Amino acid sequence: MAVFFRGLVGSAFALAFYTTMLFAPTWYLTGGFDWPRGWEFLLLITPVYVIATIWLSWTDPDLMKDRTSLAGEQPLADKFATALLLTFIIVWFLFIPWDVHELKLLPTLPDMIGYWGGVALFLAGCFMIWRTFRANTFAANIVKTHEREQYVIDTGPYARVRHPMYSSFILFFVGIGLFLESSAAALIALPGTLLFLLPRILIEEKQLSQDLDGYADYTSRVRARVIPHVF
Repeated sequence: MAVFFRGLVGSAFALAFYTTMLFAPTWYLTGGFDWPRGWEFLLLITPVYVIATIWLSWTDPDLMKDRTSLAGEQPLADKFATALLLTFIIVWFLFIPWDVHELKLLPTLPDMIGYWGGVALFLAGCFMIWRTFRANTFAANIVKTHEREQYVIDTGPYARVRHPMYSSFILFFVGIGLFLESSAAALIALPGTLLFLLPRILIEEKQLSQDLDGYADYTSRVRARVIPHVF
């Protein structure tokens, strides 16, 4: 039960983050909170977090504990890489309302592409995260030393890419950009996410190659890190 409540608290912080990042700039730029697509996004993502919290707490409480705790020794380099990634995410989310309400850098796509394409990519990212959690009980937020005995995972999405969680981030962010009617944010999401994930990927792979038996062999078998046949 304690793990479940920790998950709920984590979800509440995440939803508060999305709300603040999207609607604080909206209020500053427009003087109000009249942004229907922004509210629709919160209505879309809230049940995803609630369902994920219930499911993960029930099926894999150890993973939920790992994902809601920074316990464990995190390398200094990974702390720096994580800070860079979080900075990018914050700036990217703040950019969306600025682009929607003020800049309008690129034309808004028709609903068939923007709205429904955004929903499809967002849900595809959520599905990929779910598959990653099902396959890998060690999918923590940070590079850390697990209290449980870790082993190489090469099933499910890990049979195609070495970092399927990061693959899901790309789908997730591109979908959000399209759904929120910022074509520029959607365009930035792919190269930006890859660029700021790369330091974490390199640090994580170095750590796993040193500490996890069989990981070097796994990397020789599964060549793609994030995008099959591309990267």
